[in-house]
Amino acid sequence: MIDSKYGKRFKQLRLQKNFSLDNASIGITSKSSLYYWEKGQRNMPFDKVVAMLNRMRIPCEELDFGLNDEHQYMFAITNAYLKNDKQKLKQLALISLQQLRENSQDKNVLLKAAISCNFLKNSTNELLFSPKNLASLEELLSEIKEWNYEDVFNFGNTLSLLPNKRIFGLAKLLIQVYLENKPKNYLKWEHAALNTIFNASVTLIISDRQYGKKLISELNLLKIDDIFAFEKIRLIFISELVNYLETENDSELVAHFFPTIEYLGFADLSTEMKKTFVKVKKQVA
Repeated sequence: MIDSKYGKRFKQLRLQKNFSLDNASIGITSKSSLYYWEKGQRNMPFDKVVAMLNRMRIPCEELDFGLNDEHQYMFAITNAYLKNDKQKLKQLALISLQQLRENSQDKNVLLKAAISCNFLKNSTNELLFSPKNLASLEELLSEIKEWNYEDVFNFGNTLSLLPNKRIFGLAKLLIQVYLENKPKNYLKWEHAALNTIFNASVTLIISDRQYGKKLISELNLLKIDDIFAFEKIRLIFISELVNYLETENDSELVAHFFPTIEYLGFADLSTEMKKTFVKVKKQVA
């Protein structure tokens, strides 16, 4: 997630390129989300910022991150992932694993290595994260008590490394926190929590249908505010995936859901969900 302080700089770059809010955001995020981020009143996910910068042909470095800023590293990973640069992803993962070998007790270095390896596995299915490192990661995540923003971020960006049982357990805990102790007026946390829960659901649907269905039954308890339009669309998509798994009939998704999303101008979102649907269909086959 990109801190709100960078939104104002993004706006300057957008205006220099003569991009309107609509032209910069369409198919990537909502116009209102971009507006409030530029106003410094909301945060924005890494992948969406990188996608908008790429659309406007603006180098990520133009946001003026310091060389040691953790955002710079996440930008490098996200940019490589979105550009399907598998070589760069592997390079970043190997660098972070070397840093972990040199600083094996540093929790931040462990998380950095885990996130790097998570993106690499999502892109290539290559797993560089060792069982020993995974045990350390699971222990770290199991110690989460308050589920602050950083906890949500770390869990959401290491999903592909974790055992299904662990994903289910942590996601269920996060849902409970969302229902019972959701921070008031904290849109950054709510956005991250919803997307992490959704991603966990999709991960389980693809890898373990039973755990996936159990988590989705918990997911249906959530009441999502209208301001989270993208999240509501993703929730509908997840429900349609479950229907497909039960019936093996994809007509609703192919003939109605995807065309409607594209008609509304969310082409990138539709493309992302179609890729997920292909993975689910392979599981059924």
